[in-house]
Amino acid sequence: MNLQTGKSQGVGAGIIYNLPTQNIGFELRWEYEFEKFVFAPQAAYYPGIGPINEFYASVSLHYRPIELGIFMPYLLANVGYNGWINHAVSPDPDAKFSNWSAQGGIGLTTNKCTRPYLEYRINAKWNEATLRLGLIYTFNCRKWYICDSYL
Repeated sequence: MNLQTGKSQGVGAGIIYNLPTQNIGFELRWEYEFEKFVFAPQAAYYPGIGPINEFYASVSLHYRPIELGIFMPYLLANVGYNGWINHAVSPDPDAKFSNWSAQGGIGLTTNKCTRPYLEYRINAKWNEATLRLGLIYTFNCRKWYICDSYL
């Protein structure tokens, strides 16, 4: 049985790959875990390694209904602000500097104190898919394992 006392918080960083634009970005996130949900404010930046130069400030809510051994799959919803720095190069007539962002997706992480994560997201406005790979460091992680025969 896996026991953890209290709520956990963590910080992390990751790399993002935008599949349709073949763009690479980077993200920072803070995670606050409670029960089966994680609240995760995030900041992302695409520095122009590819055709798009933009940034995001957003927040995600992750729902983790089950644990499969050490793995925890989750569903996610994300909303935020997008600043598209080089929007003028786009042929899209809706392209502008300030945009909203709404994303949904799935992810996979672990229940360890240092948690890798992998996410697949779809942006509802631009219909763009992204892959995210990163690592979260959990502060004051207090996990211990007790054999069921002693309970």
